[in-house]
Amino acid sequence: MNCPVHKTITLPYTLKLFLVLLFLFGCKGNATPIDNPIFEVDDQVPLIPTRTLGSGSGYLTIDGKALSIKPGEIIAITPGTYKDLLFIDLNGTSSQPITIVANGPVEVVGGGITLENVSNLTVTGYRKAKNIFLHDVTYRAITITGSIPQALTLEGIRLKNVEDYALFYDNTAPYNGTDATAFLNFKLLHCDFDNTGGIQINGNLNNSVGIVNNGFCKNPEIAYCTFKNCPTVETLLYIGNVEGCDIHHNVLDNINGGTDKHNGIFLLLGNGRVHHNKCTNHQGNFVRFWPFSQGSQPKEVLLYNNIVWNSRKYSALEVQSFAHHIIAGVSTYCNTKVYNNTAGKMNTSKPTVFVGVIVDVYNLQGGDIQIFNNLSFQQIETSANDKIWSQQSVTKPSLVTNNRYFSTPTAAGLADEVSFKLLATSPAKKAGLYQSFLTDDFYNTPRANPPSIGAVE
Repeated sequence: MNCPVHKTITLPYTLKLFLVLLFLFGCKGNATPIDNPIFEVDDQVPLIPTRTLGSGSGYLTIDGKALSIKPGEIIAITPGTYKDLLFIDLNGTSSQPITIVANGPVEVVGGGITLENVSNLTVTGYRKAKNIFLHDVTYRAITITGSIPQALTLEGIRLKNVEDYALFYDNTAPYNGTDATAFLNFKLLHCDFDNTGGIQINGNLNNSVGIVNNGFCKNPEIAYCTFKNCPTVETLLYIGNVEGCDIHHNVLDNINGGTDKHNGIFLLLGNGRVHHNKCTNHQGNFVRFWPFSQGSQPKEVLLYNNIVWNSRKYSALEVQSFAHHIIAGVSTYCNTKVYNNTAGKMNTSKPTVFVGVIVDVYNLQGGDIQIFNNLSFQQIETSANDKIWSQQSVTKPSLVTNNRYFSTPTAAGLADEVSFKLLATSPAKKAGLYQSFLTDDFYNTPRANPPSIGAVE
């Protein structure tokens, strides 16, 4: 892509300083729900490539076997506008991963990125610069295929106007209890999704017709991503058979404005943590977690430090287990904790028909749930809920304590409905139950003892 030539204009130092200060501070008053200080990150030190590939246009294939690419190599993509990228047979080691980097703008228009037979591979456009830009994609933007990847990291990628899945991995490989058969340590970091389809990581644990246990995804991390303007996506993130997921510091806004289905924006089957996320102006549960544990030892589902605001339908969170996920000798239940979340203005379209609170609790197939330190405001109470949680089946929490409901944001002592920070006079201040594992809040501020309720200290 050719860039226009601009003349260089020399400005006086005082004017330069004024413009810098204006840029840094002048726009803060116009914050939108998608803005968040946790995303103001510095970029990594530029990577020095061992070789550079690509013509700057057309189709680019980086074939590890054909090019004899060795562990530890750093491959730079020549900046330009491409139709499609294929990364195939790129296998580093845990101590010497292979890296593909965009040190300058790399656009993919119409096509996408395919990753085939890769492991110990990082693809990065840098976490702040986001030099890799996929847009106006008529099918899928990122596809994973071939042998089961381990330690695959995708970082610093922008995606806009994607008609099908933003990321798709149809993993049908049977899981035999070893890491060799697991989609292990996948990371999706510092990526932006604007008007895209969802992230679909297929997997299945089921004994409906014989035992099926495939597509096992272990210890994935999805963090520091933004998702916006997805009117009919329904489910933005689906992982069908997961253990130890760590989903944190993501911001979502304007999701599912064009659909009324009872969907989970994040739908997760298995166990792990979802924390330090913000979801605003949406339809559907922000998180639907369907817990189970591989093996005989019950694991945990932890939902905490999330901010959820202004849904047309349904509660902020849902937890529900199914009998077909609990298989003797293969899997068991999970225990769940829901704590220090802030949720308000749930279920605005039909407030007396559907439940709209912090969490809907269904049958957990023997698992326990604890609900504490949550801040709820501007909800509608029905016979099915107390504005904090709703009992939708047989499971009742073993602990419900130090949750607070307020009729308005003002009564809760919220500074605004963008940052959701607490005023010094807020009744939520230091009203929580102390837990040694509760170390910080949504903004990574250390928690007091006792902590404040809600996501923000």
